Amino acid sequence: MARITQYTREATPTAVNAGRQATAQDMGGNQAGLYAQAEAARSTAQASDQAGEVAARIETKRRNRIDVINMARMTDSFYNDAFSEYNRTLSEQDIIDPATAEKFNETIRSKSAEILSTFQGSPDAKAKLESEIMNQASAFTRQMTAASMSAQRKFLLDKAGGKITSLAQQIPEDPTKFNEIMMQADAVISDFSPGLYAEDEEAMRRAARSQVSLSALNTYIDRGMYEEANELIDNNPAILESIEPGTQRRLLTDIDTGLKERKKTFDEVNKKRDLLRIGEEMTGQKVDPISALNFLMDANFKKPDQEIIQDVANIYKINPEDVPAEIVLKIKHPDLKLNSEEVDPNKDYGPGNKLTISGLNKKLSPVVLSAEQTRIQMQMMQASVEQARAGNKVAGQGAVTAFKKMLDPNSAVMEGEITMVAAAEGLAGRLDKMFDPGKPVSTEQLAELEAFADDFTKRLMESKKKRIDQILIESDSRGFRRIDIGLPETVYKDIFGTDVVGEIKPDAPAPAGLEKLSDDELQRMLDEMGGAQ
Repeated sequence: MARITQYTREATPTAVNAGRQATAQDMGGNQAGLYAQAEAARSTAQASDQAGEVAARIETKRRNRIDVINMARMTDSFYNDAFSEYNRTLSEQDIIDPATAEKFNETIRSKSAEILSTFQGSPDAKAKLESEIMNQASAFTRQMTAASMSAQRKFLLDKAGGKITSLAQQIPEDPTKFNEIMMQADAVISDFSPGLYAEDEEAMRRAARSQVSLSALNTYIDRGMYEEANELIDNNPAILESIEPGTQRRLLTDIDTGLKERKKTFDEVNKKRDLLRIGEEMTGQKVDPISALNFLMDANFKKPDQEIIQDVANIYKINPEDVPAEIVLKIKHPDLKLNSEEVDPNKDYGPGNKLTISGLNKKLSPVVLSAEQTRIQMQMMQASVEQARAGNKVAGQGAVTAFKKMLDPNSAVMEGEITMVAAAEGLAGRLDKMFDPGKPVSTEQLAELEAFADDFTKRLMESKKKRIDQILIESDSRGFRRIDIGLPETVYKDIFGTDVVGEIKPDAPAPAGLEKLSDDELQRMLDEMGGAQ
């Protein structure tokens, strides 16, 4: 067999290296190309991925938009259905019945579950829809529950309130049954208590107490039973606590005013009884029961003083000017304290042999009465003078008579007091001679009489005032109040006002034919007529 000789070539190092270099260059060129190809492929893949992502985002937005639209439609639909059901239930159903609210709430929850089950959106969208639907459902169920509870509360309060009002209306028939009716009202509230809130129950008890209390108090006040109203409040302190402050003030004011008015009326009746007693003692006349009753029933001290004086005069069938001074003072000053008793040495003197309050009052009373009687006669004389000047011819003699009454032993003194003296008797006698009762008093005589009488009266009143002032000085030095000894400042000013004790005219002319009294003679008369005991 022929032998195939293997062809070999001996390679030198230089040749080997050259080959290696050539091979490396060839390979470098190929790698660059491959890299470029890989980069191109990668770019293509990235572009493809980005396009996919864009498409996915667009799809997601589309689905989200659909979900939002469907959610809005479903929430609107649910709301409208729930709202219609709510209004229908309120208008057509008995929401006082707790079952009505329970049925409505179940219906709303069922509708919410039903609408959620039909939603085909994403899980996130469904979660949002569920939250929105459940919030709406809860709002409707809460509102229906509140409406039902409110209706139940109003129903129970109206029923209980009606029964309590019916009980309160029984009070005017017999206000003394207050406690009994109050217990019945509490029982009514207890019957309704299981259906009431604790706050409502407490408020209703306060309202019931207030309503029944007001009915009782107003009944007492309307009937003038102010003491009973006060007693009811005193025995039931909770009454005022249950009544609002403004009404409290009104009730308490009505009661207080009523009590004061009643006391005033009783005081006025008692004062009129005093007038009758004094009149009977001083006139010796017994007033018939009917006249006395009519006088007492007209317990009105707001009438003018002169009208009351006329009433007294009518009762005793005397002229108003003949009404005793003590009665006139009592009418004008009901609180004036007068004492007709004489000073008792054993009772009316205290330590240091000084008069007590009672003693000062007894010493003061007759002088006050005497001064008042003189003042009355002076006013009568002045009135007669004015009438005479107006053309009444008889009035002139009336002026003379009024002046003579100042000199009468019974006109200006109290029982047991003797102040008439010969000088006064002489003056009265001379007046009789100068003024003939059968003849009218001339204008000149009237003027002279008025001037003389005015001067005489003022001197007489000044004398009485000095005596009273001496008593007041003693009283003031002892620290006694003037009202305590029986002569309030108002009475003092009324009796000794400037119109009574004014400017003294020592040289006033005497009436023609009537010699003027000497100052000593006149002063002696005045001193003795001034109320000395």
